[in-house]
Amino acid sequence: MQQQSQSQPKASLWVIFLIAFLDLFGFGLIIPIFAPLFIDETRSVLDAATSENTRNLLYGFILGGFSLCQFLGAPVMGSVSDKIGRKKALLFMFIVNGIGALAFAGAIIIQNLWLLFFSRFFPGIFGSSLMITQTILADVSTPETKAKNFGIVGVAFGLGFIFGPVAGALLGEISYAVPFAVAGILTFLNGVIMWILLPETLKTKSTDRINLLSSFANLKKAFTSPQLKKIFMVVFFLNAGFALFTQFFQVYLIKIFNFDQREIGYMFAWLGIWIAIAQGGILRPLSNRFKPATILKWVMPLFAFSYLLVALPKDPIVLGVFLITIAVFQGLTFPNTLAIISNLADEDIQGSTIGINQSVQSFAYGFPPILASFTLSINLYFPNWFGFGCTLVAFYIFYRAFIKT
Repeated sequence: MQQQSQSQPKASLWVIFLIAFLDLFGFGLIIPIFAPLFIDETRSVLDAATSENTRNLLYGFILGGFSLCQFLGAPVMGSVSDKIGRKKALLFMFIVNGIGALAFAGAIIIQNLWLLFFSRFFPGIFGSSLMITQTILADVSTPETKAKNFGIVGVAFGLGFIFGPVAGALLGEISYAVPFAVAGILTFLNGVIMWILLPETLKTKSTDRINLLSSFANLKKAFTSPQLKKIFMVVFFLNAGFALFTQFFQVYLIKIFNFDQREIGYMFAWLGIWIAIAQGGILRPLSNRFKPATILKWVMPLFAFSYLLVALPKDPIVLGVFLITIAVFQGLTFPNTLAIISNLADEDIQGSTIGINQSVQSFAYGFPPILASFTLSINLYFPNWFGFGCTLVAFYIFYRAFIKT
């Protein structure tokens, strides 16, 4: 009996990895298409006469709006998963995301900008399926194994970025709608796989009431909680910087290097390879030897300067080499911050705490794209400098809170 209980978490890790990979593969499918959908004048959903500034603004608003919708929905779904169980909450998320992706494909076909925005924002209101997956990982992990187990999502993220963007670029040559349709169908399939293979991991159901407007209260809690406010401030600045860089990296590739959708797909696949290496091959042995705070003390400042390093090359091959630094240092930073958050939270509020973390991340992801949409016409390197500055601020807060004290 004891042997079975010991093997259960291990078995769950493989199922969680499969679910996370399929989820992130579907996300990767749309990456090479999203920016060209607004920026490419020949195949855009926008009228050919639409100005560059307007294209940048609409692209920034659909990115930022989706993240702000997730900001509203993440803590609610985190609390729901604490109350009804992880499987039911995750199944609901997969259904909503699948419907949204199919509706987005339909909006591209009929060239309806309003439906495009609605089908993107609607799933965001219900949070993030990846957030529930991270909560499941927290359920099956010990404080000592959380950092390396959270790296499983990072490996899935990396592999999703390897295969998803390449597949999306190829499918996008048929029609920009095809990658979104495939992503929607894959999401429904993932829900079936999850429901059959994944055991329920929630040990203690929460009795707290669910507040549908809890996002703002939870954001206040994140930044005022004596136990968690410092690490949530670190998370906010880390994600704000990374959001602006990654969300406008496609635009950067198009404007600076004249990349088409296939080349964008290949570049993101290259990033995915190194994210997978970082979180699958580097993070786990490091986590066996060092605590999360020790790893972050050395990695976070290197992560900051990697933003500036990536701004230097004018040759795409050199850019690919320098991007390794962003991928590796990001891959070592984010799982360790999540491990610290999870270790600081009580067991019966893991879902709501990770929901708050998702809310902080979504809030951080929401405003930078809107800000960047106004600045890109002036300086295409603004996202690099913004990422550098935000990550340095995050490191300063982290150092004073977790290292110096």
